[in-house]
Amino acid sequence: MSVSLGPFVLSWSHLLLALTYFIALLVGWLVGRQRQVSIEPTLTAMLIAGLLMARLVFVLLYWQDYRSAPLGIIDIRDGGFSALGGLAGTFLLALYKAKRERSLRIPLAAAVGAGALVWALGGGLYSVIRAGQVVPQLNYQSLAGQQVSLEQFKGKPLVINLWATWCPPCRREMPVLMQAQQNRPDLHFVFINQGELAHTIGQYLQSEDLILTNLLLDTNQKTMRELGTAGLPSTLFYNAEGVLIHTHMGELSTASLKHTLKKIAPP
Repeated sequence: MSVSLGPFVLSWSHLLLALTYFIALLVGWLVGRQRQVSIEPTLTAMLIAGLLMARLVFVLLYWQDYRSAPLGIIDIRDGGFSALGGLAGTFLLALYKAKRERSLRIPLAAAVGAGALVWALGGGLYSVIRAGQVVPQLNYQSLAGQQVSLEQFKGKPLVINLWATWCPPCRREMPVLMQAQQNRPDLHFVFINQGELAHTIGQYLQSEDLILTNLLLDTNQKTMRELGTAGLPSTLFYNAEGVLIHTHMGELSTASLKHTLKKIAPP
């Protein structure tokens, strides 16, 4: 789900994007060198254009959620990007560059082809790995001291949120998740605290006026090891059959949560 590189924690999608860009740059440089053409500025511009277009399309799709908090538009920590918008921005700029500069066409085509191949293979591998992952058979203690198993949440799509009170993005996204839990009774939301004691969590909930159901304690952080996540917050989305559909590392906004919930249960 994620990889820790020193102080940095990268999700699978971040790593795949970086690898795609690197391979495209390498292939474009090798082909361009034979023709004395520099491909790096064009590929970097394509990457930037793709990211900007992906964000713009996503914001437009969920404008009602961003309109009340416009600063959220530039807060890309929520991971709100449109894949189709990003592809459109990238390839439109590639076509524009190829039309204006004939010498770029062959190295650019080679770079784009190599990048597309890496992205497709990486995405396919991730899909295969993810399809084999189901809700873990783990047991916890609730805030009230009751024994709870994740097996109890079968039958509905399930959202598992890993969090801690000391984690700033966890604290920022918690009201969003609380509201979603109240608005979507057709889903199970489970909040698994990592490494903290009941009284610490209780004091935090009271101070922030948060009301959460299905709040579980994981003092040994076994869930992070079981699910292979290295950072908080991390949120996992399972369908009604208990199969993992999507993972999100980092803060969720109202828009990005709505977008992801559509993958497991349309509203």
